[in-house]
Amino acid sequence: IDDYRVIIENVFHYKYRNIVYLSGRMGLAKSTNISAALLVAGLMRSMRIVCVRETQNSIRDSVYTQLCDCIRENNLPYTIYRETIVGPNGTEFIFKGLRDTNQNNIRSLTNIDICWIEEGQSLSATSWESLFPTIRKVGSFIIISGNPDEESDVVYQVFGENAPRRPDTYYCYKD
Repeated sequence: IDDYRVIIENVFHYKYRNIVYLSGRMGLAKSTNISAALLVAGLMRSMRIVCVRETQNSIRDSVYTQLCDCIRENNLPYTIYRETIVGPNGTEFIFKGLRDTNQNNIRSLTNIDICWIEEGQSLSATSWESLFPTIRKVGSFIIISGNPDEESDVVYQVFGENAPRRPDTYYCYKD
């Protein structure tokens, strides 16, 4: 849990442009812990949080279900809509697939505080190049989670254990 506290801390004491959770395997509860941290932070401060992945054929392909489960299990005061989740203070969770979304739609996202890229190992170079400059609000940051398979994965190239370290990035690697 301590590895995920950095998300809440970064909302209030901005230090990192990127927060990266990478592991070599599934089953380490990255998505569950990120969901919980974002939901708590969203109750503490009104924010716009976009949750993206390379391919999302339906809302069920996103982290929407994970967030809904966490809300229900912990009786959190969020309103769950068919395609968004809204907090009592106006925090809004938005869900997008990058490959199937027009690049201009991604670029038109405004006032995003946090962008969570789930399944980051699947992110294409084109999606990364479109998304990264779109998240530009002062104090905004990007969370990347995934299980990189190949050294050719964009996320591995930019944030993997062998990539040059960036001072604006928090790295968490799990085996």
